[in-house]
Amino acid sequence: FSDEYTKTAFHGGSYKYYSRHLTLPNLGYKYYACGNGLNINCKSWPQSDVETVEDSLKHFIKKEKFVTYYMSISGHLEYNFYGNLIAKKNKSLVKDMDASNAIKAYMATQIEFDRSLEYLINELKKSGKLDDTVIAIMPDHYPYGLQNNEIENYAGITDTTFELYKNTFILWNSEMKESITVDKY
Repeated sequence: FSDEYTKTAFHGGSYKYYSRHLTLPNLGYKYYACGNGLNINCKSWPQSDVETVEDSLKHFIKKEKFVTYYMSISGHLEYNFYGNLIAKKNKSLVKDMDASNAIKAYMATQIEFDRSLEYLINELKKSGKLDDTVIAIMPDHYPYGLQNNEIENYAGITDTTFELYKNTFILWNSEMKESITVDKY
């Protein structure tokens, strides 16, 4: 992206993890994370994507042109309700699911990501930037903190050799009139 764009990257985890403090600036981003300018509760596990989005907006929302890269963290393991504060926070919302406790805890962590996206979209709308924004979402892995048989039973996967690694890519803009599904490579 050209220099006319404000380029920022945000992650609720430690800024040096996977050497992101080196790679993201090398890609042109001003990088914010725990220990590097992100003002959230960095002592909890996992950290909140909602808090990350809330704190990030001041860095780009008033800019004319921006590219913002978020790395979600709220959905990370362990998938239980005693060691994962995000799962614990959203436990009441998944209590009636017909699933194992680990699946329920995983789904509870994903609620936090959903809420962060809702917050971001609402703030973009308030600032008049939503219609000119494209949001791309892609996971980097399956929930490996779950047992394969839990995933198989809940998601109906029968082939963990390939289906376990199948992912989804979402590309969205508020001006889209209908959803488009691409089911082939």
